[in-house]
Amino acid sequence: MATSFTNAWKENVEEIISSTIKDRFSNSLPIFRTPNFKFRGNHFMTIKGINSSSDNSMYSAIPNKFFLQLDYYHYDNKRNDTSIKHFFSQIGRIEEIFYSILEARELFNLLITSITFEDAEEMQGFRKAVFNIEVSNVR
Repeated sequence: MATSFTNAWKENVEEIISSTIKDRFSNSLPIFRTPNFKFRGNHFMTIKGINSSSDNSMYSAIPNKFFLQLDYYHYDNKRNDTSIKHFFSQIGRIEEIFYSILEARELFNLLITSITFEDAEEMQGFRKAVFNIEVSNVR
C-alpha cells in the first residue's frame, strides 16, 4: 500500500508537473525536490508534496487528492519596475502552464488554491512566489 501511494504521488503528479514546466521553459528553469536547497541561478523552483486525501471508498485504495506547494524563486537585485514586471510575467507564464496541463491531461483536475508572494531580506535578493495546488482525479 505504501509503495502504491509513493509511486502515484511521484510519477503521476510531481513528475508530470515538473516535466511540463521544464519543457515549456526549455530546461532553463531547474526544479528541485529537496527541502535543503541552496539559492542558485537567476530563477528556480522547488516542489514538495504537502498532503493527500482519499475519498475513503472501496473503489480506490490510492489517495485521489494531492496537495503540492511549488515555490518559484527569481533573483532581482535591481528592484525596479521592469524587474517587477518580469517577475509577474514569469508567474503568469507558470500559471498558464498549469492550466495547459488541464487541457492536455484529462486525468488531472488541477486547481491553484492560492498564489502568495514574498520578498524578504533573508532570501538573498530573491523574490518568491508560492503556488499551492490541489490535484485530484489521478488514475
